[in-house]
Formats: sequence, C-alpha cells, structure tokens
Amino acid sequence: MNDLYTARTPYELSRVCSDLIAEFGAGSGAIVLLDGDLGAGKTEFVRQFFKAFFGDWLENLVASPTFAIMHEYVDNFRHIDMYRIDENQSMIAEIFELLHNGGWIFIEWANDEVKKYIIDYKLPFITIAIEVVDNERILRVIK
Repeated sequence: MNDLYTARTPYELSRVCSDLIAEFGAGSGAIVLLDGDLGAGKTEFVRQFFKAFFGDWLENLVASPTFAIMHEYVDNFRHIDMYRIDENQSMIAEIFELLHNGGWIFIEWANDEVKKYIIDYKLPFITIAIEVVDNERILRVIK
C-alpha cells in the first residue's frame, strides 16, 4: 500500500479508505490516529471510511465527537475526539480500556499518553496525517 495519497473530493477520499480496509481486513479493525489541523478533514475521513465499510446507508450518522468525546456508531466502530480531554485521567483510562476491545477505533487529537500506551501494549495502529494544500487533502499513512 502506498503511504501517500491525495484527495480532492469525498469520492477520492472514499477510495483511500477502501484501500485501508483491504490492507487491514474488514473484520479485524485497527486503531487509527488522525492528525491534522482544525478543518483538515479528520471527521470527513471517518465519514468516508464508514461509507466505504458499510455503504451509503449509515454515512450521515458520522459527526464530530468534539463535545461528546466519543461516538459508537455500530458495534466495534468508535470515533473519539480527545481535543477537549486534556489530562482527565478517568477519561483517558476509559479510552485505554476501549483500545483493547478491538474493532475500528478512530482517535482525533490523540495525546502523547495515549500514543505511548498503544505502543507499549503493541496494539495494532496506523497514523493518518492529513494536510490541506491548495484545496487538496494530502494523506500520509504511517504504519
């Protein structure tokens, strides 16, 4: 799998997501750390991944979990936003527990503590860094 993708449209982004699903296997899942500035398209990436995985019928369910912290759309498909968590240890402990449950877990704004935990416990993960350049999303997949 290439480690660098570009996408100008949601359709192109959906194709990147389909490649990732093929790479990791639809049933196994992975932890996906999403890095990027505000408005880079982290939630849109999750929306298009969801669409590639389940089809159009659930696509509109995906919304930013910034204030809710976490959305669980269907079994084993979670979307977490750590932007507002800071150092809330009880919330971080809950996230640590979820990481062991398997499935697809998308984490926006993962802090260093969560990243270290994932590495220390050898949990399967990838990082997707999203950058906007001239109205184009540059996605760098780091395994």
